[in-house]
Amino acid sequence: VSQSRYHVTNGLLLRADIHTLFDLYLISIDPNTNKVIISSSLLNTCYKELNGKSLKSPKDYAASPSLQALARHYETFLLKQNK
Repeated sequence: VSQSRYHVTNGLLLRADIHTLFDLYLISIDPNTNKVIISSSLLNTCYKELNGKSLKSPKDYAASPSLQALARHYETFLLKQNK
C-alpha cells in the first residue's frame, strides 16, 4: 500500500465544514471502532449528532482509509482534547 499523500487510502470524503473540523482535530475517527468522535467543545452544536456514528466503508476494500493514518489522527485528536 502506498503511503503517498495522494493515495486513495489516505483520504476521507467529507463535507467541507466537517473536513475543516477534522483538520482542526475537533472531529476524528476511532480506528478501533470506526466511529466518529467529536470534541467536547462541539457537544452543544449541530455536530453532536455525528458523535458515535460509524464510518461507512467503501465497497472496494482496497479503497478503505488507512488504519495507520486514522490512528495517527486520532492520537493527535486525543492529545489536543486533553490540553
